[in-house]
Amino acid sequence: MAFAPVPSPCADGSCLVSHIELDDRVGLAPELRAELERALARQGMLADVVRWACEQSPPAELVEVVQQDEYTLDVIVRWRPPAADPVHLVYDTT
Repeated sequence: MAFAPVPSPCADGSCLVSHIELDDRVGLAPELRAELERALARQGMLADVVRWACEQSPPAELVEVVQQDEYTLDVIVRWRPPAADPVHLVYDTT
């Protein structure tokens, strides 16, 4: 299944609600960490995360969405960067 790219309304950063900070709990290689930090800088909403995941080659996989309460979700994404083991990203969204 192919998805047509849809530009993010926040691509220029003008409507980002908050900045996502990377909490590296596995000791990523510096170049991999820098790549993730650049990606996170453009993500302000869950829609941006999904868009980014679909743009990856191969696409990142949305593994699970865990509902914590009526306002909070944890979203788990498996990312397979080239020449590296899969990295699991966990987004805590409110």
